[in-house]
Amino acid sequence: MKLKFNVVLAVGAGIAAGSAGITFGLRYRGWKEKLLLHLQSTSRLLETSRGAVEYSLEGDGPVILFLHGTPGGYNQGIPMARSMGLNGFTLLSLSRPGYRRTPLSSGETPEAQADLYAATLDALNISRVTVVAVSGGGPSALQFAQRYPQYCRGLLMLVALSHYYTEEEVDRLIPTARRLLKRLLNRLLVSDPFLYLLFNLSKRVPEEAKSSEFIKSLVMNPTRTAGYQNDMQQFAALKPSPLPGITLPTLIVHGTADVEVPFRHAQELAGAIPGAQLVAVDGGGHLSTLGKKKAVVAINNFLQKLHARQDVGAKGEE
Repeated sequence: MKLKFNVVLAVGAGIAAGSAGITFGLRYRGWKEKLLLHLQSTSRLLETSRGAVEYSLEGDGPVILFLHGTPGGYNQGIPMARSMGLNGFTLLSLSRPGYRRTPLSSGETPEAQADLYAATLDALNISRVTVVAVSGGGPSALQFAQRYPQYCRGLLMLVALSHYYTEEEVDRLIPTARRLLKRLLNRLLVSDPFLYLLFNLSKRVPEEAKSSEFIKSLVMNPTRTAGYQNDMQQFAALKPSPLPGITLPTLIVHGTADVEVPFRHAQELAGAIPGAQLVAVDGGGHLSTLGKKKAVVAINNFLQKLHARQDVGAKGEE
């Protein structure tokens, strides 16, 4: 009897696990379908002189041009702006070439992407912006600041990459155990089923609720996307030192424990831009730094001072 009971128990457990798996699969597919419809309905596709670009534009006040990380998309801008307490601004958030609905043909190199940003501002009749670049958005932001300073009020480089970078080189600089953990986390963060689980968990924890929208911005952006692959190629082709010749008011915020984009990127960039302000967040990692109070206060103070005398971003209204 005991043997038969164990068999029945095992079969029952198997059926329960299978049922749970089917339920998870159905909920996951439904969630992803709704998210896809949401993405298509909350952005616009703009034809510029440099190609098509996907964007969203919302808010009221001076314009912030938000350039997302690797991977990402236009929908990364809104949750990140909210998490940093950015109020009183118009947020122009783009999908960089190869991500979401912006084709890679609109700009493969950081230089070409900078040209695309300028063409986007022209098409939208926006004359000046404050550039906010996160992580992999850094190289094209620097090119934009150098090539089109007339469009820029200031530059914020937030845990941003600024010169030569390969994942292999970064991995060699960290201990084995940490390197393995980093690789595992990177793989999980481009797995949509894992992101679905993380999204649901974050919504159940009050202090993590803000992060749920950021988690959603990573969905459907795996490492096989054209944008991600192109970013890796372009980052490996960058010069080994930061881009010189930028004189804009600049804020650089970086965590000292960042294992994705090493802290030295921030240090070297601060040395290359005259008057740049470097805010080092002690112990801050790549994903955690921008949620720290020190970072949020520094970002808001910088923006308030920068826009104290200029509070309109439309052409002819400086």
